[in-house]
Amino acid sequence: AKYFDEATKKFYADAKHTIPATDDTEAIRKAIASAYQQHIPIFFPRGQYYISDTITIPNYMYIVGVGTVQGSAIVTDKAIDMLKTEEKGLYIQIEKIAIRGVKNHTLSGLTVKSSLYSSFLNMTDCLMENFKNYCAELQGFAGGFIFDSVLACGGEYGLKIINASNSKIDNLII
Repeated sequence: AKYFDEATKKFYADAKHTIPATDDTEAIRKAIASAYQQHIPIFFPRGQYYISDTITIPNYMYIVGVGTVQGSAIVTDKAIDMLKTEEKGLYIQIEKIAIRGVKNHTLSGLTVKSSLYSSFLNMTDCLMENFKNYCAELQGFAGGFIFDSVLACGGEYGLKIINASNSKIDNLII
């Protein structure tokens, strides 16, 4: 998914917008499942990874890319919540990756809902942009979350944070 056409609001594999983007949803799901079973991080090399459905991030997952500018990006042109956690949202770290939707169409970039005292999210050096609702929605973080050097733009509401304690936000631009 390298090229976005503003007129059609879709991603394409070629500059002339004739070849639809390859759907990476299932490959990403398989990679996450494998990384989870092996207790290793999931690494996104340089490139854009097109998804057509929500990706669920399991607990204790570390997702890392190579950077947000000309680096690693998860993209969609669908009306979906792009990334969400399992119900408990335990110990998730995301860094050096862009999460891009289509403004006023893609619902949200990251949804994390937790009700446990030990929940934790660390998001570092990330970009979230172009969403209809929230760039990120965080609920119930008694264990806390850290946002460090995160740019969240193009969402109707930016961030939604409910019932979060022991948390830290540094260098957040909305």
